[in-house]
Amino acid sequence: EFGDMYADVVRQEAEREGDARRRLELLDISERCARVLKRPAQSFHDALQAHWFSFVLHGIDSPGRFDQDMGQWLEDDLRKGALTKEEAQELVDCIWIKFGKHRAWSLTLSGQKPEGGDATNELTYMALDSMRRLRIEAPNVSLRVHDGTPEKLLENACELLASGFSMPAIVNDAPVVASMMERGIKREDALDYTLVGCTQVV
Repeated sequence: EFGDMYADVVRQEAEREGDARRRLELLDISERCARVLKRPAQSFHDALQAHWFSFVLHGIDSPGRFDQDMGQWLEDDLRKGALTKEEAQELVDCIWIKFGKHRAWSLTLSGQKPEGGDATNELTYMALDSMRRLRIEAPNVSLRVHDGTPEKLLENACELLASGFSMPAIVNDAPVVASMMERGIKREDALDYTLVGCTQVV
């Protein structure tokens, strides 16, 4: 019902739209809104819409490990040629603006996978690019770093900080993961932590 409500509003907007190209875009959005809470995502765009709906519907304050949750959808679409990098970047910019307007709190990038190994992906870099261009105060972005963090990612983050922007916060995986494991949390769960709210570790 929640998705259908949005679909109906966008469909009505499409019916009033005079520009044919924009009308098709709105109809596509309407169809996406109607399906993404009922069926598995078929694309990066679908996955982002479902992510946004869950964020709004459940009143979540933090988008979690955004690049880990959404990255595979992006990489699949790029590999298949279903989406260009420019189109994907625009979608990331759009959800970043939504996060800002609705005052999302902590969003976590990179770090390690639950099974170990670096978790950086294409979406990690796109998120930093959105931050660089939009320069909005939310969400509060934390970049998890560890011994295997790519040099390119560290340089990218440092350049952003050196430009005078206050994010991303740099969070060292080593003491965080060790502290969680000392408290009885399994290693694979500790490696999958995110920062939420005012940077609490979850």
